[in-house]
Amino acid sequence: MKKQIVFIFCGLILISFLTSCAKHEAMVEPDSSINLERSPNVSVLFPQEGVNLLPGKTYTIQWDAPQVVKKVSISLYRKGVLQKEIRISLENSNKFEWAIPDDIFQSAHYKLKISDVDHPDWNYGWSGNFYVKPEWISD
Repeated sequence: MKKQIVFIFCGLILISFLTSCAKHEAMVEPDSSINLERSPNVSVLFPQEGVNLLPGKTYTIQWDAPQVVKKVSISLYRKGVLQKEIRISLENSNKFEWAIPDDIFQSAHYKLKISDVDHPDWNYGWSGNFYVKPEWISD
């Protein structure tokens, strides 16, 4: 008898949960301004895969982003770990002058991530791996 009561009780809870979710889902109208095709669509043009950037020099980071992207952030990663936010909010001009610090850790495992400030999970792109090391250090 106790098993039957527990079974009926669990069934009622499940039915209640399922119907409440269905009601809530039916009441929520999708926002037509949101693009549901969420894929990275920012292309990083420079730096390219395998290029060596010299500490102490200035380079122009370049990217291509859709017109809906108004502001971007530029982040520096090494081996998949965020090292520094180069710029947190920058007008999307498709370029930025980056002065590489003299004391930056030398590595062949750097990447840049350029993200839409308003929708960082929807609009972003990665550069290829690039080096930061003096010319006199060989691979």
